[in-house]
Amino acid sequence: MDGPGDIQAALDAPMLLLVDDNPDDRERYVRTLKKIADVDYRYREAAGGESMMKSLAEARPDCVLLDYSLPGKNGLELLQDLVQQYPFLPVIMMTGQGNENIAVQSIKAGAQHYLVKSEVTPGLLHETITAAIRHRALEHERGLLIEKLTASNTELERFAYVASHDLQEPIRMVASFGQILKQDYADRLDEQGREYLDIVLEASQRMHGMIGDLLTYSRVGSHAIESEPFDGNAVLKTALDNLRELVRERGADVEADPLPRLYGNPIQVSRLLQNLVANAIKYQARGNVPRIRIRIADDAEHWRLSVVDNGLGIEPKYLDQIFQPFRRLHVWESIQGTGLGLSICRKIVENHGGEIWAESVPGEGATFHFTLSKPRAAVKTGE
Repeated sequence: MDGPGDIQAALDAPMLLLVDDNPDDRERYVRTLKKIADVDYRYREAAGGESMMKSLAEARPDCVLLDYSLPGKNGLELLQDLVQQYPFLPVIMMTGQGNENIAVQSIKAGAQHYLVKSEVTPGLLHETITAAIRHRALEHERGLLIEKLTASNTELERFAYVASHDLQEPIRMVASFGQILKQDYADRLDEQGREYLDIVLEASQRMHGMIGDLLTYSRVGSHAIESEPFDGNAVLKTALDNLRELVRERGADVEADPLPRLYGNPIQVSRLLQNLVANAIKYQARGNVPRIRIRIADDAEHWRLSVVDNGLGIEPKYLDQIFQPFRRLHVWESIQGTGLGLSICRKIVENHGGEIWAESVPGEGATFHFTLSKPRAAVKTGE
């Protein structure tokens, strides 16, 4: 069965391929199938790998009963061939005696189930075949859905990149000529005209920031990252240098643990830290002095970095939503931002195979945790 097709038809009149070198065992399967009421089982027989492949070339069954002990390639080896050539074909491994090791190997190799011949009853066989067909059909549908979603996401990212890239120049022109009007012609405008001009300049500023973040968001994750060991302290310094003016303006107190050598893309990790620290400074109660602490912990195969602040905090119901694109919990006039900062953070962390999450007590502050994988050599040596 290449795909799910008409699942109900496959369940009402399944075509089975019975692969067993013992004709008595094949006959036993046939007799058992005939005892199953209300289902019109059809079948083909094969004595080994060669005849199995020939039968598969002639007609695609809905399920395969594959004996483990076969001449030439055993059932496990044939199962690997089947999974490679027919990835959505349900296979049930059959053995003469119970063997937990064979059962585990069979399931790991791609079999949907494992049965001991002496324990097979009409009810058990029917239930197992039905479950195997349903399971494989659902897997195929899920695979198709993932392919469609991946293609759709790729197309959306490409569109976002092109749109944001092409919009930069007209927005820049609006902002530039707006500034010229304000500098050279403000005295010729009445109070209402100057107010309108300020609104245009503010809107162009917001649009410029949004387009910039959208461009960053579309770039992050569009290509595989090149990972390398790098100095964590140097990357953090770069992030804080970029925030020097914001730190000075808000009088923020930023303190960090000494960071080890990290592994990943230093440019993306610097942007990640910059976004988290910037948010920690911005999301503060009026008059509060931002206090940010950057901590690190060793979690075996990962480093866990945490950005702790004393800001406004986040209601628990919003902790999962804040990483969604354009999800803002505050109006732009109170705290400026595009709603893409944390989405970019999540993309960067996921690119590095890590996780990001937040903990918070409203009114007391928030802590953003994220993990970065260690290089394998460092994990083995315990560095």
